[in-house]
Amino acid sequence: MPPREIKINIPEYVLDICKTIKKHGFKCYVVGGALRDQIIHPEVEPQEWDIATSALPDDIMKIFPKCIPTGIAHGTVTVIQKGRKVEVTTFRIESGYSDARHPDSVTFVAQIEKDLGRRDFTINAMAYDPLDGIFVDPYGGMDDLSLRLIKAVGDPLSRFREDGLRPLRAARFATVLGFRIENNTFDAMKKAIGSFLMVSSERKRDEIIKMMDAEKPSHGWEILRKAGYIDAIFPEMKRMIGAKGGDRHKYDVWNHSIMACDFCRGKWQVKFACLFHDIGKPFVEVSENDSGSQKFYGHEKTGADIVGRWMERMRFSNEDIKLIKRLIAEHMVIYSPEWTDSAIRRFIRRVGRDIIDDLFKIVEADIKATGDVGTSISLLNELKSRVYNELKERPPLTIKDLAIGGLEIMKEFGLEQGPEIGMILRELLEKVIEDPSLNRRETLLKIAREIKEKNR
Repeated sequence: MPPREIKINIPEYVLDICKTIKKHGFKCYVVGGALRDQIIHPEVEPQEWDIATSALPDDIMKIFPKCIPTGIAHGTVTVIQKGRKVEVTTFRIESGYSDARHPDSVTFVAQIEKDLGRRDFTINAMAYDPLDGIFVDPYGGMDDLSLRLIKAVGDPLSRFREDGLRPLRAARFATVLGFRIENNTFDAMKKAIGSFLMVSSERKRDEIIKMMDAEKPSHGWEILRKAGYIDAIFPEMKRMIGAKGGDRHKYDVWNHSIMACDFCRGKWQVKFACLFHDIGKPFVEVSENDSGSQKFYGHEKTGADIVGRWMERMRFSNEDIKLIKRLIAEHMVIYSPEWTDSAIRRFIRRVGRDIIDDLFKIVEADIKATGDVGTSISLLNELKSRVYNELKERPPLTIKDLAIGGLEIMKEFGLEQGPEIGMILRELLEKVIEDPSLNRRETLLKIAREIKEKNR
């Protein structure tokens, strides 16, 4: 497809870099995801921009006083312009990918068209000269944007074997953009699992996180299921497919879970917990209660452990692992209007004030994905109202919230530090959770004396 003129909004600091490069006699183009996203959403300015140029890395280092040789062996220099970082990479071709990730050799070239030929998908293989207004699109990326299509550049199987992460990137782009994957590209995905298995856990993790930020992550997970990648990503997750979810569920665990994930409105960690909230069901024994309903006792704890172990293998941060495990472990919220106010306070204490909002998002999405909302949403809304009303009163929920501490108890009763102090504080907390009006210094000292005498 021959170059054509087009107008795309490019920020001033990127234009300044392009002007400087061209002033020194080199070609330069804006390329990559920022160009793609600016075409799709011209009203939103991308945060990261990439430039491809005929200038060699040494040329760029000489031209720009502020730059970092971030990947100079592969032709990349990061130029700092007006406090913003822009990656500037020399036109190049690559060959040999023995590790299914990095090229064994890189050759710098003079033509942008050759550089675009090494890229993954047509929508990422476009280039724009913002000074002359020339748009270079040799593989029909603009047409594929119009068709909402993810299509590999050239031979799709070759592209996937060059970098084993590309099948997951295809699923991620399709999910985030709401596109479908072109048939030949999808067929090649099925044949590239061997290359995918060579990819590091960290790179897979990062793509999955980006996919989970999409409006409907289910689209990506369905692509991966149909292409045969679930076992290669998270073997335990495969057990969800076709597994019964219980009497209240119209769908199997897999479909229920990906639907719940779509309903969930929160940060990626919350969507993640929602996606895996029922993963423990296929791993626990199914029981029936007195009314004959199926119960999956302990599936929430089992699921939290399964997901935690997988997240460790995938090198997620300890903070994210802890949060997601807590949300999965606490998702079985069974509320009754008969709950007393103290029961509400105990619920808040058990779950933790810090994750209450996130947990409610998961519970609501879980209910919606059962296919039978009914009175469950009304009960959830009642619980949320009572919880938030309690939190407005700032009730004592932890030992730190008590009007006295361990040192005061030690001083008042002449005790040394030891388990008795902790026991007294825990009993005091139970008293004030039952009746917050008791949380006064003199009152608590009196109760503490009674506790001490009782346990003498």
